[in-house]
Amino acid sequence: MGSRRSSPSVTTRGGDLLAFSDGTLLRITYTAAGIWRITPVVTGTAALHWDHIADENDEANYTDRVSLVGPSLAWVAHGTGHAVRRKGTTVVH
Repeated sequence: MGSRRSSPSVTTRGGDLLAFSDGTLLRITYTAAGIWRITPVVTGTAALHWDHIADENDEANYTDRVSLVGPSLAWVAHGTGHAVRRKGTTVVH
């Protein structure tokens, strides 16, 4: 997979989601302090490296960063909600 450098446009209060072909699910939010937060929701099979920055915003460091490496990475999908099936029940988030 290539590299994506543009910032996502967050459309919901709870943040947007990025789902990857290896099963990884990331939530992206924009804080009141002007920081992009990336939070792993589900960890897939790819190796995940997560750089979580401090809470103060500065011009050079305003976003968390996540790198995924693995042979099963073929696609990524953007969305605003997800459903999880647990013990015969589907829970929508």
